[in-house]
Amino acid sequence: MAVIMESIMAIITVLNNHSDKSYYEIYNLFFKSLLYALPIGLTFSCLITLVIKPKIEKCLSSVTG
Repeated sequence: MAVIMESIMAIITVLNNHSDKSYYEIYNLFFKSLLYALPIGLTFSCLITLVIKPKIEKCLSSVTG
């Protein structure tokens, strides 16, 4: 899911900022932006899944139960 979301964000970013380039340049810019953004997105998703979500669940379970 992170790959799909990062791909969509990379396409939108490249097209908004570099719409006057050729298809080859857009293709290269897309993959560069995807390769730069993907590790950040995966890091955030792991951080949320492994650290933040358990803390929120613990907090909510102590309030309701």
